Amino acid sequence: STQPLRALSPIRTPTPALTYTYTPAIARTALVDADVYMFDEASSFLDVKQRLRATDVIRELVEVGQTDSAEEAEALAAKIAKRYVIVVEHDLAILDNMSDFVCCLYGEPGAYGVVTKRASVRNGINHYLAGYIPAENMRFRAHAITFRVQSGVDAENTAAAAAVREDQANKAVALEGGGAGGGGAGGGGAGGG
Repeated sequence: STQPLRALSPIRTPTPALTYTYTPAIARTALVDADVYMFDEASSFLDVKQRLRATDVIRELVEVGQTDSAEEAEALAAKIAKRYVIVVEHDLAILDNMSDFVCCLYGEPGAYGVVTKRASVRNGINHYLAGYIPAENMRFRAHAITFRVQSGVDAENTAAAAAVREDQANKAVALEGGGAGGGGAGGGGAGGG
């Protein structure tokens, strides 16, 4: 079906040159009949809607769509079973939406590079965030990437507390500095003396 390809037609964005470069390249690649497809940062420079459209087009390369007959569906399924799509992507949300499996790549430029064993999407992303590959007993980053989740109330309280601390700090600086030119490294203070 060419419907998703039509959805990829470029739309006006603040960076039209980049959008006009990436979306036709994805569509052109998807139109070629091949056994292996490779996309490197396919969603770069695309807005959220375009990223999701590009993901749909790439996913469609390995999914059996509607066909006119059962024989066509079987033939297409057999062909797709031998098809591979390899995507390099740093956007974890797009990676999660697009992938069936994940391999992490790490190494040192000019020294070595490692491709990990295949993992489920959930495990692969979690291994990347942890900086540790349990199946290979390999730590490739000294610390994990973590996210702090807050409820709406917690976020409001945190923002209010930060505003109070900032206000108190501003007052302390005003008192300590004694206005323009007051204080200095290691001393001074308000007033003379």
